[in-house]
Amino acid sequence: MTNKSDLTATKSLESVSADYAVTASRHLSWWKAGSGVLENEAILGYILMFPALALILTFIAYPFVLGVWMALTDKLVGKPGNFIGLQNFYNLFKSEIFWRTVWNTFIFTLSATVLKAVFGMWLAVLLNRKFRLSRFTRSAILLPFIVPTVLSGLAWLWMFDATFSVINWFLRWMWQVKLTLNSVFSTVGWVLFTLGVFLIVRYVYLIVVERSYKEKQSALQGGIMALLGLGMMLIAYLPINLVVKENWGYFKGPLWLGDPVLAMICIIAVNTWRGLPFFAVSFLAGLQTVPPELYDAGDIDGTSEWQKFWHITLPMIKPIAVVVVVFSLVVTFADFQVVYVLTRGGPSNSTHLFATLAYQLAMASGNLGEGAAAALFMFPFLALVILWQLLYLRKEGVN
Repeated sequence: MTNKSDLTATKSLESVSADYAVTASRHLSWWKAGSGVLENEAILGYILMFPALALILTFIAYPFVLGVWMALTDKLVGKPGNFIGLQNFYNLFKSEIFWRTVWNTFIFTLSATVLKAVFGMWLAVLLNRKFRLSRFTRSAILLPFIVPTVLSGLAWLWMFDATFSVINWFLRWMWQVKLTLNSVFSTVGWVLFTLGVFLIVRYVYLIVVERSYKEKQSALQGGIMALLGLGMMLIAYLPINLVVKENWGYFKGPLWLGDPVLAMICIIAVNTWRGLPFFAVSFLAGLQTVPPELYDAGDIDGTSEWQKFWHITLPMIKPIAVVVVVFSLVVTFADFQVVYVLTRGGPSNSTHLFATLAYQLAMASGNLGEGAAAALFMFPFLALVILWQLLYLRKEGVN
């Protein structure tokens, strides 16, 4: 009896093992077939590209096609749109606000990009030098770029406020303060004395700690400044009391965001302040790739710092500079947050850009068709800039 049960159990185990073997062989064949497909580079490339392609189609291609369709219809909020062709574009061409927006957009983009490029290069050259706390300074310089645009925009909105502006408060204080020759000598003397003492203490620190005697000239300058400042503070105690500036009465201060010209200057300044760290860090990365031997050769040839900058630094970082400038042109051209937080296109539509005008037409006025048409006006210019960049980079790659 026991032998029969053992035989039955053995047969059942053999059958189960056979089933597992068949299943495993099927899975193995499927795995081999799948791995064979993945070994094909063409198929594997499409598989790896599919997630990015799905994101692009969902969040870029579909909204763009929908925007083109809306621009060709009389679509309103809550109503279906009917095809009207280019009527929305014709309506925009007849609008004075639209042409003011075109002018504002180009002025804003070119001015902000030029300022960011110039000051970004200057800041990068300064940061490329070796000095104490250089790493901390390079990290801290990114703060304007890291802080959310809306948050920093609210801070600037407070600084440009007509009533509570810190800038106007300082100007009002300068306007109303009564200056005498004694107070001027006392203030200037205190500043010179403080700077002079700082240079002397720094020189002593370098001698004691680092055994360096290279800063003798700065220590001499510090001594002269300290003596001069001490003399001016002593003169301030003399009974001169000569009035240099009287109290000129109440000063309200300029309406920074209430005047069309000042409002445009303000949004350009804020955009420059925000984008400057990106330029500085990008140019700094390019400067650190320049071989020092080129500068040594320039020193041997007797070139000045300005000549080394024009003939060595700029040609070496030109590819990086072109990419950074073109990227900034695209981002600045389509800027929305800074203008919307500070002025919302005002005063009297004088600071509208394409993005803010499209938002006002589509979301505030409910005319989705004209809003989409205004937004599409950015596309040809941005496409031309990006096409030029691609052609330039291809040309540089061939060379």
